[in-house]
Amino acid sequence: MSNSFRIHKKQYTSKSRPVLTRILDPIDRLEETVFSIIIVLVFTLAYRAFTLLPINKEFFFTDAITIFWASLGAVIAWGLIDAIMYVTFSVFERKDRVRFLNELNASTTEQIGLEIISDEFDYIFDPITNDEQRMAIYEKVYAALKDMRPKKIQVEVDDLLGASAVFMAAIVAVIPSLTPLVIFRGNLNLALRLSNLFSFLMLFITGYRWGKYSGYQPLLMGLIIMSMAALMVLLAIPLGG
Repeated sequence: MSNSFRIHKKQYTSKSRPVLTRILDPIDRLEETVFSIIIVLVFTLAYRAFTLLPINKEFFFTDAITIFWASLGAVIAWGLIDAIMYVTFSVFERKDRVRFLNELNASTTEQIGLEIISDEFDYIFDPITNDEQRMAIYEKVYAALKDMRPKKIQVEVDDLLGASAVFMAAIVAVIPSLTPLVIFRGNLNLALRLSNLFSFLMLFITGYRWGKYSGYQPLLMGLIIMSMAALMVLLAIPLGG
């Protein structure tokens, strides 16, 4: 039995919260921020690395604006692809819920139904409940869902809102990193240094905020996220980025 049944936290509770916070859960925002910044770092750090190599630079980037547009284009492409995948996997997720409900409805005894529910939810409840507590929860779930008929699966408004938020998160995350490439376009070295500085600062802030949200040490999480991103960039550059 698959444990792929997921519980999404829809964060529409407070209209005063930023739209990205209300629609995307923290994991989604963390992923979009980190990978968007990594894309920019691949361009900016690769330039710094390749300029030190004895290679033909005839077709190499020669100005900050070129790097800006190349980086922004890559981030836009990433955001669009991830937005499409967000919608796709949201639909797949609901189909998986229908699969779960169909299996539950097909169960011939309560014991079989409870085993189906257990297979789906043990990975969530096992760390925080004992056997008796989990069974009490599963019995209530069985009573509530048995013989329930699933709704028709289709793309919903929430999927499109989530996809839009994914795309926005990807773009917003790299604004600090790309801004120096425009402001200091006349000084490529300074623009690249500031861009890299802001990129790693944003990664640290992202990790710090994730640490506060998840209850881990914020400072340590900031350093971990920043270090992991740097490692991935260093691996990506020699492999072709």
